[in-house]
Amino acid sequence: MGPLPLDLDQLQEHLGELLAELLLGAHIEPAQENTAPIVGAFGRVIEAMTRLENQAPLPADETAQSATVLGASAYRLLNIAVECLDPNEPIRSTQRAMLHIGFAYWVARHGGDIPDLAALVEDLAQLDSRDVAARVDPVELTTVMLTLVDNLATRLHTHDRGDTRDPWRLLHLQLCDAAQCTQRDDLIQHAHARLLRHLPGDVTRCGHAVADTPAAHAAAHPVRTPGTRPSDHRRESHKSTLH
Repeated sequence: MGPLPLDLDQLQEHLGELLAELLLGAHIEPAQENTAPIVGAFGRVIEAMTRLENQAPLPADETAQSATVLGASAYRLLNIAVECLDPNEPIRSTQRAMLHIGFAYWVARHGGDIPDLAALVEDLAQLDSRDVAARVDPVELTTVMLTLVDNLATRLHTHDRGDTRDPWRLLHLQLCDAAQCTQRDDLIQHAHARLLRHLPGDVTRCGHAVADTPAAHAAAHPVRTPGTRPSDHRRESHKSTLH
């Protein structure tokens, strides 16, 4: 499947493979209608995403609103496209997961909201599995999840402390697991700091204690300078995560 689509060019490349299958019609379910409208709709979404990235910076709330709308449209179209193909084909679930995560990562980087966090967490778990066919670079996966957590943390949540399957909790635990797989102390520190900050009662679930050091406390409780937005700090903190 290749690497995770971490930018718009990579996202278009992954999406192009799916749309090519739709246009060829090799695995189209007999009951499905012409798929050309789906391909056209996806093209318009990608064009709008490209314009949003290339235009002069908008106010953060306007950018976030546009990203939310585009992400929801992409997620809906992705589900329709996969259903048009044979959803039971082994590669299909991984293909859907890669694209879903790629779109969600793009939305999060632009401050937008995620339409279905529970479904996203399931897809992240699939790519964090020990199945070689579905496995992706844990550094990339950890970077994506850090961005998702930081973006979602700025929003209101209906976190159910009594639900062990709560998506917000599972996202943090999966983040810790992926970070451990990287064997990179900086990413492990970042993951544990998010768990400590957002779900302190679940720290032991991660299987590792967060170090009681100034660095750990600084990561868990960043100091925000006047006039900066949370997204500014997120961009700075994630610049050095990928090498």
